Amino acid sequence: MTETLDATIGLRYTSDEKEVESDFSNESGSCQAAISVGLTGAALGLACLSWSNDFFDGTTTKQDRTDEEVSGTLKLSYRPTESLLTYASYARGYKAGGFNLDRAVAADGATPALDTSFEPEIADAYEIGGKWTSLEGSLTLNGALFYQEYTDFQLNTFLGTVFVVESIPELTSEGVDLDFRWLPQELEFLTLQGGLTYAETTYGEFDAEALGLSSRLSGGTIGFAPRWSGSLSATVESDFLADWDARWNVSAKYTSDYNSGSNLDPQKDVDEMALFNARLIVSNEHSPFSLELWSQNLTDEDYVTVAFDTPLQGSDGSAIATFLAPPRTFGVTLKATF
Repeated sequence: MTETLDATIGLRYTSDEKEVESDFSNESGSCQAAISVGLTGAALGLACLSWSNDFFDGTTTKQDRTDEEVSGTLKLSYRPTESLLTYASYARGYKAGGFNLDRAVAADGATPALDTSFEPEIADAYEIGGKWTSLEGSLTLNGALFYQEYTDFQLNTFLGTVFVVESIPELTSEGVDLDFRWLPQELEFLTLQGGLTYAETTYGEFDAEALGLSSRLSGGTIGFAPRWSGSLSATVESDFLADWDARWNVSAKYTSDYNSGSNLDPQKDVDEMALFNARLIVSNEHSPFSLELWSQNLTDEDYVTVAFDTPLQGSDGSAIATFLAPPRTFGVTLKATF
């Protein structure tokens, strides 16, 4: 637009058509018999689990949907000085709706649900920020304030027996993101870089139980979304032997506490932690070979990557299963370039 002001404009129209046909059968089942003898509550739910629900036997469905949406972006960037760039942006993202393919039942807990569709997800994102680089290029600083609002957020959740995508009416994420890269002029062999993010990512208030979800979701912080996260790394380059060079790198990643499940069960909480990795690379510009010595999770931090419900296990039927993160690992890698 001018020598210091740029505009970026993008526009997209998307049309999605989907169709699914389902044909169910059962070898046997106990759901109809459980209803006939008057079972209710947890006993009925156990008798009508997806694989034993004989109401599905012989059921056929045909569903189709068409989703249309206009999305795009608008960004203005202004460079007041040679070393500073500022910007403001808006973007709308779109994810088509679809169908759950696992067996689903209606609100009565027994009758097959013939409509397994979920709505399109819309994301509106706003951001203002700046990028500054020192005149000699040794220091770069970036910062941004962001606000994102999701409509009909598609939450993929495991209900203990089936995976289901549910549309959450509203989800917002807002915060600040900072990062830097520094190459000290007096220490040419050293590179430091890192970043820090603060984000509040929460569901809006809604009737979660009407969707068959935990009431904890309404107004709660979404899973896998720590408020604070940060990283820091240092890289040192030095001579090694003869014409061989060495690059040493140590990095750290920090996250505050968060929940590792989709239903926000407190049993799935993960404490704050810091993970450390290290790597040594030995190379020669005249040789096609390089050698790497590396270690991940140096302090052998013990933590959970994801937790999920395991019905029918435990004394009260509410056991939790988890996938653990890899422990401390280390190794040697030999690379060759041809």
